[in-house]
Amino acid sequence: MVLLVLSLVAAGCTDTVKPHHGTARSGLGDAMAAVRVSEPTTTYFAYSDLKALRRIGAITEKRPSDRRWGDGEVGLGDFGSRAILLQQAIGLNVLGADTAVSVGSPPDSATVLTGTTPVATITAKLTALGVKPRTFGSTDGWSAAPDNKVDVTGRFYQQTRMITQANQMVVDAHRFAASPNGETLQEVLGGGSSPLSEADSMPAMIDCLGPVVAAVVYRPTGASSPVDRIGVGVTLPGRASGPQREILCVLPAPGKHDPVRARVKTTMTGDAADPVTRSPISSYLTGVAIDDLGIMVRVTGTDPGDRPAGYLLRSIYTRTVEYFVGASTRPR
Repeated sequence: MVLLVLSLVAAGCTDTVKPHHGTARSGLGDAMAAVRVSEPTTTYFAYSDLKALRRIGAITEKRPSDRRWGDGEVGLGDFGSRAILLQQAIGLNVLGADTAVSVGSPPDSATVLTGTTPVATITAKLTALGVKPRTFGSTDGWSAAPDNKVDVTGRFYQQTRMITQANQMVVDAHRFAASPNGETLQEVLGGGSSPLSEADSMPAMIDCLGPVVAAVVYRPTGASSPVDRIGVGVTLPGRASGPQREILCVLPAPGKHDPVRARVKTTMTGDAADPVTRSPISSYLTGVAIDDLGIMVRVTGTDPGDRPAGYLLRSIYTRTVEYFVGASTRPR
């Protein structure tokens, strides 16, 4: 599964993160409150609660410990696949983070991990690898290479194999944030008067998804899409092998609510089949229900327990979710 991340407070900065004040407090809402409204953050936002997943034994600080669970990888991006190298090279414990979030798409993307960070260790190792100090607005940080440029000769790249994803970094006691460029990095450092959690339809999306342990919220591509925004999330079971509730929240375009609702009923209930595998949807999700939540259409179901969890999250990357809601005529 594609992985990506993001987080909270700035090094030496007095800005505070505004919590989400919707009808239901959630980690997703608080993570959205920590970033600014911008093109990258409104285009794609991925979140996972790694601490909660470790608590039930679904993942460990080394790797996911239960093959059913891929949700712990949501929000980690290339940091997940290079976790061991980053631990060895700069002392960053990627899988030991509390939360992971990612925004945007390269090069206008950013990755942030929240949790206790060994600042002294990381900064000493960055210095030893030739990474230079750089200021991002009023926040002190580090630069491994020029914005959006690949430097395969640099010691940082040679030790971490991070191509551009960590060209610009901010490290403090509560987070590690990185981006290919400084402008996008500043969008995820918090502060300002326009938190993502309060933008446009985001409060409704946060409340529709509820207390999820992993989620992706994004805008589908295509000018004629009947859908303005899609959110997919999963809730936390009581144990790693327990049933997992999956949620699909859809914001139809103006005048498209009824057609979108009819579309998901056709593509996700009854004898409907996955368009890629041709297997019945019921083999991936049981008890599928469709509800109207104000401006949102919500679909919920429970994984049957004999397949990897996170079916709908995986279906984002094949565009099967967009097929379900009518934003795409065929999956990838």
